[in-house]
Amino acid sequence: MERAMAPGSAFFVNSPILLPVILYEWSENPKTSWSGSRFFLKLGDHSSAIKFLVMSQCHQEAYYLAEQHMKMGEYAEALGTNGTTEQYAQIADHYLSQGNTVEAGRFYLYASNHQLAINLLLTPENGENPTAMMLGIDTCVASRDPALRKHLTSFLMGEEDGRPKDPRFIFKMFVAFGQTREAARTAVLIARDEQERGSSKTAHKMLHSMHRARLLESRHLEFSGRKTQP
Repeated sequence: MERAMAPGSAFFVNSPILLPVILYEWSENPKTSWSGSRFFLKLGDHSSAIKFLVMSQCHQEAYYLAEQHMKMGEYAEALGTNGTTEQYAQIADHYLSQGNTVEAGRFYLYASNHQLAINLLLTPENGENPTAMMLGIDTCVASRDPALRKHLTSFLMGEEDGRPKDPRFIFKMFVAFGQTREAARTAVLIARDEQERGSSKTAHKMLHSMHRARLLESRHLEFSGRKTQP
């Protein structure tokens, strides 16, 4: 069995049944984590090496490996929702140094640095980027900061640069903030515009989204009313 656990041994490589057991034993012992990582590195599998280090709680080593081999996305994926504020901020700093404002904004959001996230996401360059706009909305919802919310609304309405953004972003913002009446009016306008363009499928989709939003609101109000009853 010991020979099977030796990194790089032929028996180890040819033992798919033992492999998960051995990897688990390695991951349970931080002292042997580098052995597991080196095994994958010898195979040229940097992604697996990074995942193994994260699983072994060797986060800083995993970060350095990801940075060295341009595998930051794999490192972030391995962290998932289990990362710390410091780890997410470190990833954000990396993306910012690379000029990737969208991913930097995403991880500053995860690090609860909402102001910096918004500053990076809500830029003229990102104005038509669906990922950036949705992250901006998520950031404002998470922050519960009226000033950031006002900034987002102003940005999407085009009050800052004179360029109103895609109405779908405005619709999603209203839905996220629970402003179902405003969302409904926006959805109707979008649906009419899509119908005029001949895209009935998109129009139907928007109206369906509006209906769901209003249905959720009515259920929330009904539930709240029941909770307040003596």
